[in-house]
Amino acid sequence: MKKENENGLLRLYKERLESAREYEKNLRSIVEAAHDMAGSKDITDIMESMLELAAKITGSQFACAALMGRQSEVFFSSGTPAKDPSKFPIDAAFKRDSGISGLLMTTKRHYICNITQGDGYINDDVRTDYGIKNYISVPILAKNKNFFGLLEAYNKDAFEPFNDNDADILNTLASFTAAAVERFRIYVEFGKFGDEVQKIVDETLEAEGAFLKECGRLNLAKKEIENLKKNVKKAKTIAVDIVGSNFDDVLPLKEKAVEIIKVLESE
Repeated sequence: MKKENENGLLRLYKERLESAREYEKNLRSIVEAAHDMAGSKDITDIMESMLELAAKITGSQFACAALMGRQSEVFFSSGTPAKDPSKFPIDAAFKRDSGISGLLMTTKRHYICNITQGDGYINDDVRTDYGIKNYISVPILAKNKNFFGLLEAYNKDAFEPFNDNDADILNTLASFTAAAVERFRIYVEFGKFGDEVQKIVDETLEAEGAFLKECGRLNLAKKEIENLKKNVKKAKTIAVDIVGSNFDDVLPLKEKAVEIIKVLESE
């Protein structure tokens, strides 16, 4: 009896040790993937890398994810069965208190379903079309714990049940993914901000150029006015000289010169 107990404890110890090693291995994979995701500037690359890893570490047939936004985005792992693209296996409606996405929005906790027949959160047509026997869904949360997406893995190998260990590792993966997605969104917003700033700079330079061009025209106009003033002064001087002249040959010009002087003095 004592020997049997010792053997039982030894088996339990070995199982837990193996489980711990597997968990450590999965964590290493997640950290490596997080490093790659951190340097990515493409949201699709980030999500597909995460889904491939999610399916691998949980031993699932395929995985999907959905992100909230102006228009919900849905992503799939490579093992996802090719079905009607208008009918996603994942709930991307994001209506509070409606569907699995609504449940996770409210609870911000994972959900495990190991018998999908009769499950209230999966559509029967989706379950049949994708052959979903069991699944696990975890929320994707921002640093401030705001919900902005969910990750799901389907059909564990040999249809073994999903468990809390799967939930723990997927929650960790979802956290790294959330950080990568937030970083990507900041990058996009910064890019848009940079474009706006560049537009303002371009418009400012264009306005400055137009202003300087106009100033050039004004300077040219000023020079022309100065020249006209000089010509007027010169004409007035000549007219005065003609009026004051006693030579007979300029007498016909005197009357005209007097008129010119009157006009110039009135200007």
